[in-house]
Amino acid sequence: MQGHRRFAPLVVAASLAFLTLGGYLSVSSAAAASTDYSSDSFGRTVAPGSWGTDAQGHSYVISGTVAASNARVDGSAGLLTVPTFCDQMASSLPLNLRDFGFQLRVKLSSVSTSAGENRIRLLARTDATTEKRTYDYEFALSAPTGGKPLEAYIARRVGAGNDSTVAGNTSLGLAQDPSSYFWLKGEISGTTTVTLRLKVWKDGTAEPTAWSINATDTPTATQLRSAGSIIYSHYACSAVPSTVSIDDTRIYPIGTPAAILATAAFSATATSGLGPLAVTFTDRSLRLRLT
Repeated sequence: MQGHRRFAPLVVAASLAFLTLGGYLSVSSAAAASTDYSSDSFGRTVAPGSWGTDAQGHSYVISGTVAASNARVDGSAGLLTVPTFCDQMASSLPLNLRDFGFQLRVKLSSVSTSAGENRIRLLARTDATTEKRTYDYEFALSAPTGGKPLEAYIARRVGAGNDSTVAGNTSLGLAQDPSSYFWLKGEISGTTTVTLRLKVWKDGTAEPTAWSINATDTPTATQLRSAGSIIYSHYACSAVPSTVSIDDTRIYPIGTPAAILATAAFSATATSGLGPLAVTFTDRSLRLRLT
Protein backbone atom coordinates (compact mmCIF):
# COMPACT_ATOMS: atom_id res chain seq x y z
CA MET A 1 0.00 0.00 0.00
CA GLN A 2 1.27 3.45 -0.83
CA GLY A 3 0.05 6.91 0.11
CA HIS A 4 1.01 10.52 -0.45
CA ARG A 5 -0.08 13.41 1.69
CA ARG A 6 0.91 17.01 2.28
CA PHE A 7 0.58 18.22 5.84
CA ALA A 8 -0.63 21.72 6.66
CA PRO A 9 1.35 24.22 8.78
CA LEU A 10 2.37 24.52 11.75
CA VAL A 11 3.06 21.39 13.81
CA VAL A 12 2.88 17.85 12.47
CA ALA A 13 2.62 14.67 14.53
CA ALA A 14 2.25 11.34 12.77
CA SER A 15 1.65 7.81 13.99
CA LEU A 16 2.03 4.77 11.77
CA ALA A 17 0.93 1.20 12.19
CA PHE A 18 1.10 -1.81 9.87
CA LEU A 19 -0.62 -5.14 10.48
CA THR A 20 -0.68 -8.00 8.01
CA LEU A 21 -3.93 -9.33 9.46
CA GLY A 22 -6.15 -7.60 6.97
CA GLY A 23 -3.08 -5.68 5.73
CA TYR A 24 -3.48 -1.98 6.40
CA LEU A 25 -1.45 1.13 6.84
CA SER A 26 -2.89 3.87 8.99
CA VAL A 27 -1.70 7.46 9.08
CA SER A 28 -2.91 10.09 11.52
CA SER A 29 -1.85 13.70 11.75
CA ALA A 30 -2.57 16.72 13.94
CA ALA A 31 -1.89 20.30 12.94
CA ALA A 32 -2.11 23.45 15.02
CA ALA A 33 -4.73 25.93 13.89
CA SER A 34 -3.27 28.27 11.30
CA THR A 35 -3.28 32.02 11.73
CA ASP A 36 -2.55 32.61 8.04
CA TYR A 37 -4.50 35.31 6.25
CA SER A 38 -4.28 33.13 3.15
CA SER A 39 -2.69 29.81 2.22
CA ASP A 40 -2.95 27.54 -0.79
CA SER A 41 -1.35 24.26 -1.89
CA PHE A 42 -3.36 24.21 -5.17
CA GLY A 43 -4.28 20.54 -4.84
CA ARG A 44 -7.29 20.95 -7.10
CA THR A 45 -8.08 21.36 -10.78
CA VAL A 46 -9.79 24.55 -11.93
CA ALA A 47 -10.87 25.26 -15.49
CA PRO A 48 -9.17 28.10 -17.40
CA GLY A 49 -10.28 31.55 -16.30
CA SER A 50 -10.19 30.95 -12.55
CA TRP A 51 -8.03 29.89 -9.60
CA GLY A 52 -11.01 29.00 -7.40
CA THR A 53 -10.56 29.74 -3.68
CA ASP A 54 -7.73 29.53 -1.16
CA ALA A 55 -7.80 27.48 2.06
CA GLN A 56 -9.53 30.33 3.90
CA GLY A 57 -12.30 30.58 1.31
CA HIS A 58 -11.15 33.77 -0.46
CA SER A 59 -11.99 33.81 -4.16
CA TYR A 60 -9.18 34.81 -6.51
CA VAL A 61 -9.76 37.62 -9.00
CA ILE A 62 -8.16 37.07 -12.42
CA SER A 63 -7.06 40.04 -14.53
CA GLY A 64 -4.45 41.07 -17.06
CA THR A 65 -3.76 42.43 -20.50
CA VAL A 66 -4.58 39.06 -22.09
CA ALA A 67 -7.59 36.74 -21.81
CA ALA A 68 -8.56 35.39 -18.39
CA SER A 69 -8.42 31.88 -19.87
CA ASN A 70 -4.63 32.10 -19.49
CA ALA A 71 -5.07 31.45 -15.76
CA ARG A 72 -5.86 28.00 -14.35
CA VAL A 73 -5.01 25.45 -11.63
CA ASP A 74 -3.67 22.07 -12.75
CA GLY A 75 -3.80 20.12 -9.47
CA SER A 76 -0.31 21.07 -8.31
CA ALA A 77 0.06 24.82 -8.90
CA GLY A 78 -1.70 28.00 -9.92
CA LEU A 79 -0.68 28.89 -13.48
CA LEU A 80 -0.45 32.29 -15.18
CA THR A 81 0.44 32.26 -18.90
CA VAL A 82 1.47 35.29 -20.92
CA PRO A 83 1.23 34.36 -24.62
CA THR A 84 2.44 37.63 -26.16
CA PHE A 85 5.37 40.00 -25.63
CA CYS A 86 5.27 42.51 -22.78
CA ASP A 87 1.85 41.50 -21.49
CA GLN A 88 0.86 40.39 -18.00
CA MET A 89 -1.49 38.13 -16.07
CA ALA A 90 -2.51 38.39 -12.44
CA SER A 91 -4.46 36.62 -9.73
CA SER A 92 -5.39 38.73 -6.71
CA LEU A 93 -6.81 38.15 -3.25
CA PRO A 94 -9.52 40.43 -1.84
CA LEU A 95 -7.58 41.03 1.38
CA ASN A 96 -6.99 44.41 2.98
CA LEU A 97 -3.57 44.14 4.62
CA ARG A 98 -0.82 46.59 5.50
CA ASP A 99 1.80 44.60 7.45
CA PHE A 100 2.36 40.91 6.70
CA GLY A 101 4.83 38.21 5.76
CA PHE A 102 4.58 35.97 2.72
CA GLN A 103 6.07 32.81 1.29
CA LEU A 104 5.55 30.98 -2.01
CA ARG A 105 7.23 28.61 -4.48
CA VAL A 106 7.53 29.74 -8.09
CA LYS A 107 8.75 28.34 -11.39
CA LEU A 108 9.16 29.90 -14.85
CA SER A 109 8.53 27.74 -17.92
CA SER A 110 11.45 29.00 -20.01
CA VAL A 111 14.78 30.82 -19.93
CA SER A 112 14.71 34.47 -20.98
CA THR A 113 16.78 34.53 -24.15
CA SER A 114 15.53 37.47 -26.23
CA ALA A 115 15.51 41.20 -25.50
CA GLY A 116 13.61 41.83 -22.29
CA GLU A 117 12.93 40.00 -19.03
CA ASN A 118 10.27 37.84 -17.43
CA ARG A 119 9.16 38.58 -13.87
CA ILE A 120 7.23 36.87 -11.10
CA ARG A 121 5.77 39.44 -8.72
CA LEU A 122 3.93 39.66 -5.44
CA LEU A 123 2.28 43.08 -5.28
CA ALA A 124 1.43 44.47 -1.83
CA ARG A 125 -0.67 47.42 -0.64
CA THR A 126 -2.25 47.71 -4.07
CA ASP A 127 -5.08 50.21 -4.50
CA ALA A 128 -6.97 47.81 -6.81
CA THR A 129 -7.60 44.09 -7.13
CA THR A 130 -6.53 44.01 -10.79
CA GLU A 131 -3.42 44.72 -12.83
CA LYS A 132 -4.83 48.22 -13.47
CA ARG A 133 -3.43 49.49 -10.19
CA THR A 134 -1.94 52.90 -9.44
CA TYR A 135 -0.05 52.25 -6.19
CA ASP A 136 1.79 49.21 -4.84
CA TYR A 137 5.01 47.72 -3.51
CA GLU A 138 6.43 45.03 -5.78
CA PHE A 139 8.49 42.03 -4.63
CA ALA A 140 9.93 40.49 -7.80
CA LEU A 141 12.02 37.61 -9.06
CA SER A 142 13.45 38.58 -12.43
CA ALA A 143 14.74 36.32 -15.21
CA PRO A 144 16.92 38.79 -17.16
CA THR A 145 17.45 38.71 -20.89
CA GLY A 146 20.19 36.54 -22.34
CA GLY A 147 19.70 33.75 -19.81
CA LYS A 148 21.60 35.68 -17.13
CA PRO A 149 21.28 34.55 -13.47
CA LEU A 150 18.10 35.37 -11.57
CA GLU A 151 17.77 38.74 -9.85
CA ALA A 152 15.56 40.06 -7.03
CA TYR A 153 13.97 43.49 -6.80
CA ILE A 154 11.67 45.52 -4.58
CA ALA A 155 9.97 48.45 -6.29
CA ARG A 156 7.22 51.01 -5.69
CA ARG A 157 4.51 52.27 -8.01
CA VAL A 158 3.24 55.83 -7.69
CA GLY A 159 0.94 56.51 -10.60
CA ALA A 160 -0.03 54.21 -13.46
CA GLY A 161 3.10 52.72 -15.00
CA ASN A 162 5.39 54.89 -12.85
CA ASP A 163 7.56 52.23 -11.20
CA SER A 164 10.89 52.87 -9.45
CA THR A 165 13.30 50.46 -7.76
CA VAL A 166 13.68 50.67 -3.99
CA ALA A 167 16.44 48.02 -3.81
CA GLY A 168 17.75 45.06 -5.78
CA ASN A 169 20.08 42.09 -5.61
CA THR A 170 21.74 40.98 -8.85
CA SER A 171 24.07 38.48 -7.12
CA LEU A 172 21.72 35.74 -5.94
CA GLY A 173 23.94 33.07 -7.49
CA LEU A 174 20.92 31.28 -8.95
CA ALA A 175 20.80 30.22 -12.59
CA GLN A 176 17.58 30.30 -14.57
CA ASP A 177 16.16 26.77 -14.48
CA PRO A 178 12.72 25.95 -15.96
CA SER A 179 12.80 22.52 -14.27
CA SER A 180 13.11 23.91 -10.73
CA TYR A 181 11.04 25.82 -8.24
CA PHE A 182 12.39 28.74 -6.23
CA TRP A 183 11.17 30.05 -2.89
CA LEU A 184 10.27 33.69 -2.30
CA LYS A 185 9.84 34.90 1.26
CA GLY A 186 9.31 38.47 2.37
CA GLU A 187 7.93 41.02 4.80
CA ILE A 188 6.39 44.47 4.60
CA SER A 189 5.65 46.65 7.65
CA GLY A 190 5.46 50.27 8.77
CA THR A 191 3.86 53.52 7.64
CA THR A 192 6.05 56.63 7.38
CA THR A 193 9.07 54.33 7.22
CA VAL A 194 8.29 51.05 5.48
CA THR A 195 10.52 48.01 6.05
CA LEU A 196 10.78 45.76 3.00
CA ARG A 197 12.53 42.38 3.04
CA LEU A 198 12.90 39.61 0.49
CA LYS A 199 14.89 36.39 0.24
CA VAL A 200 15.16 33.89 -2.61
CA TRP A 201 16.50 30.33 -2.65
CA LYS A 202 16.20 27.21 -4.76
CA ASP A 203 13.70 24.55 -3.73
CA GLY A 204 15.44 21.58 -2.10
CA THR A 205 18.22 23.72 -0.59
CA ALA A 206 18.46 25.31 2.84
CA GLU A 207 16.73 28.65 3.39
CA PRO A 208 19.41 31.34 3.74
CA THR A 209 19.68 33.10 7.09
CA ALA A 210 20.21 36.55 5.61
CA TRP A 211 17.71 38.49 3.53
CA SER A 212 18.53 38.86 -0.16
CA ILE A 213 17.16 42.40 0.16
CA ASN A 214 16.66 44.30 3.43
CA ALA A 215 15.54 47.87 2.72
CA THR A 216 13.44 50.76 3.97
CA ASP A 217 11.36 53.31 2.10
CA THR A 218 9.81 56.64 3.18
CA PRO A 219 6.76 56.98 0.95
CA THR A 220 4.97 60.29 0.63
CA ALA A 221 1.88 58.75 -0.96
CA THR A 222 -0.81 57.90 1.60
CA GLN A 223 -1.72 54.80 -0.39
CA LEU A 224 1.72 53.25 0.17
CA ARG A 225 1.37 53.79 3.92
CA SER A 226 -2.01 52.04 4.00
CA ALA A 227 -3.51 48.58 3.72
CA GLY A 228 -4.34 47.19 0.31
CA SER A 229 -4.88 44.09 -1.77
CA ILE A 230 -2.35 41.37 -2.67
CA ILE A 231 -1.69 40.31 -6.25
CA TYR A 232 0.32 37.41 -7.72
CA SER A 233 1.51 38.69 -11.09
CA HIS A 234 3.48 37.51 -14.12
CA TYR A 235 5.02 39.97 -16.58
CA ALA A 236 6.70 38.56 -19.69
CA CYS A 237 8.71 40.46 -22.30
CA SER A 238 10.97 37.57 -23.37
CA ALA A 239 10.61 33.95 -24.50
CA VAL A 240 6.83 33.97 -24.81
CA PRO A 241 4.57 32.18 -24.33
CA SER A 242 5.73 32.17 -20.72
CA THR A 243 3.99 30.38 -17.85
CA VAL A 244 4.66 30.88 -14.17
CA SER A 245 3.69 28.14 -11.70
CA ILE A 246 2.87 29.33 -8.16
CA ASP A 247 2.50 26.90 -5.27
CA ASP A 248 2.50 26.62 -1.46
CA THR A 249 1.51 30.23 -0.90
CA ARG A 250 1.19 31.76 2.57
CA ILE A 251 0.22 35.26 3.65
CA TYR A 252 0.62 35.55 7.42
CA PRO A 253 1.14 37.91 10.37
CA ILE A 254 4.79 38.84 10.83
CA GLY A 255 6.27 36.74 13.62
CA THR A 256 4.24 33.61 12.77
CA PRO A 257 6.37 30.43 13.13
CA ALA A 258 7.66 29.02 9.88
CA ALA A 259 5.32 26.65 8.11
CA ILE A 260 6.02 22.96 7.90
CA LEU A 261 5.17 22.17 4.29
CA ALA A 262 6.12 18.53 4.22
CA THR A 263 5.56 15.70 1.81
CA ALA A 264 5.46 12.21 3.28
CA ALA A 265 5.48 8.99 1.25
CA PHE A 266 4.85 5.72 3.07
CA SER A 267 5.20 2.21 1.64
CA ALA A 268 5.07 -1.32 3.01
CA THR A 269 4.91 -4.89 1.70
CA ALA A 270 2.86 -7.50 3.52
CA THR A 271 4.55 -10.73 4.67
CA SER A 272 3.30 -13.81 6.45
CA GLY A 273 4.15 -12.28 9.82
CA LEU A 274 4.80 -8.78 10.94
CA GLY A 275 5.71 -6.83 7.80
CA PRO A 276 8.57 -4.37 7.51
CA LEU A 277 7.58 -0.75 7.08
CA ALA A 278 9.70 1.60 4.96
CA VAL A 279 9.04 5.29 5.51
CA THR A 280 10.39 8.17 3.48
CA PHE A 281 9.64 11.65 4.77
CA THR A 282 10.72 14.80 2.96
CA ASP A 283 10.31 17.97 5.02
CA ARG A 284 10.41 21.07 2.82
CA SER A 285 10.70 23.37 5.84
CA LEU A 286 13.98 21.71 6.90
CA ARG A 287 14.96 20.42 3.42
CA LEU A 288 15.66 16.99 4.94
CA ARG A 289 14.87 13.55 3.59
CA LEU A 290 14.44 10.96 6.30
CA THR A 291 14.08 7.21 5.92
